[in-house]
Amino acid sequence: MSSAFVSTTGISSHRTVTLGDLWKRYRSESQSFLQAAESTRDDARSRATILISFFGAHCDVSTLAQDDVRACEAKRRAGGLVGGKGRVTGPVSARSSDADLVLLRTMLKWATTVRTPSGKRWLQENPLQGIRNAREENPQRPVATWERFVRTRESMRELATCAKTPERMWPRSTPSYRS
Repeated sequence: MSSAFVSTTGISSHRTVTLGDLWKRYRSESQSFLQAAESTRDDARSRATILISFFGAHCDVSTLAQDDVRACEAKRRAGGLVGGKGRVTGPVSARSSDADLVLLRTMLKWATTVRTPSGKRWLQENPLQGIRNAREENPQRPVATWERFVRTRESMRELATCAKTPERMWPRSTPSYRS
């Protein structure tokens, strides 16, 4: 019975878990992936292609370490990985490389919940547990100029003086029993 299970699912207790096998099983068996929106699944497919491009389909995921994560982040940010449909990736921000690694972490976490026919976990532990992803050091946020701030404040004061009654100025602060 167990040999039939192994041959149809590809699970055995002595095989290493490769990135290619992990992605194949995750996309076909993970309920969170299967129930996600099509656009989410498409995004995951693209990110998985990039991860496999960097690590290789035969990479034993149980051996991944912090240095591997940092190297992947650096290469992804620099560009030059072969992505979906043979396209070469360009330079990206830390947010994009972070999203790639979020998918990898999700797949690894899922693999620790899958059981082999012998009852053991397919992946004994998540090798990336406790390793933090790099964050954007100086995220670009829109900043209003001082002149724009002053004009906005003046406009707000002008609108406040135009309101004749407190109800028009602060509609939620007046009692609702008034008519």
